[in-house]
Amino acid sequence: MTIIASAPGKLMLLGEYAVLEGATALVAAIDRRATVRISPLEYDEIRVHAPDLELDAVGRMADDGHVQWDTDDVTTERLHLVSHVIESTMQADDQGETPASTSNVGATLPGHENSVILERSDADCNRHGFSATLATTAFFDERGAKLGLGSSAALTVALASALHELTGRPRPDLPQLVVMHRAMQGGRGSGADIAASLLGGVVAYRGGNGPSPTGQPITLPAGVRWCCVFTGRSTSTAESLAVLSAWRRDHPARYREHLDGLAAIAEAGVSAAHTADAGALLAAFEAYGARLDELGRAAGLDIVGTEHREIRNAAARCGVIYKPSGAGGGDIGIGFAGDGDHIEAFRHAVGAIGYRIIDMAVEPQGLTISGS
Repeated sequence: MTIIASAPGKLMLLGEYAVLEGATALVAAIDRRATVRISPLEYDEIRVHAPDLELDAVGRMADDGHVQWDTDDVTTERLHLVSHVIESTMQADDQGETPASTSNVGATLPGHENSVILERSDADCNRHGFSATLATTAFFDERGAKLGLGSSAALTVALASALHELTGRPRPDLPQLVVMHRAMQGGRGSGADIAASLLGGVVAYRGGNGPSPTGQPITLPAGVRWCCVFTGRSTSTAESLAVLSAWRRDHPARYREHLDGLAAIAEAGVSAAHTADAGALLAAFEAYGARLDELGRAAGLDIVGTEHREIRNAAARCGVIYKPSGAGGGDIGIGFAGDGDHIEAFRHAVGAIGYRIIDMAVEPQGLTISGS
């Protein structure tokens, strides 16, 4: 029996940083997926083979509930996400916690090549092994640069759900997956990327550090067109959040002022999406991008750095609104407009100054699970 689980990546449209304080964010699932194929094994061993990541490791579950890999420290660190998902799943079961089931499953999408192969062991899968193949190649460009499309969240959703399916546990729900992923990130992270990977489509997400996170499906107005640009530089969300956290400690009043301003714009944008007001939503995207720039300047954060400024200037000449997606600095930015002609002009302008359009679309299907 092989379980196949697949989950899409994410594109933050609106609500970056403010979502950490409880504001509603707009996040889209995109048609780049992480895929896990997992099968039981007869012996007490964990094996990971990742051809695309050049990983090859063997390990076992230790008595303390942690995975012990027979690898060097560098490889063990690269296995951090895989280890964390396995350990979180098994420890929850050992403590008698039963994850709530989700019904958001369907047919697995084919065609996701490149892999990781994971193999482990014990009787309810705490005592027997498994072999899993994980594919995340779609989240990198042809040079191996990470695009910033939520690969770790997509892999967390797919791997955790596949493990639960294989061992007969109810599938983990949104709050549980958010907690799992946030713990892997050192307690940081909003969970918006998890919501997109689990639910698919465009999601109005509220999480932060408040009550249980929620994700509500929403449809963007027909009058909103968009396309994505890769800055050519990958950035670390964790590092950006650490800088912001330090600035918050030193300047709590200024932090509150900036985050409240971002939250107000995000809520207005979500409201515009709910009422299909394309003009108001485009205005929210523009205002949010400007406010992100102000936050970055105040906090010493590279949110709208050199690359994003160059692309934003090109966008303005084409009548297109541009903002970073996610933590900013590098990774992906999005151009928004009310018609396709402006977007087409923007695509050409971006290429002319040496940046690359990354073609992607909203992925309506979130987590999928099937068996063979």
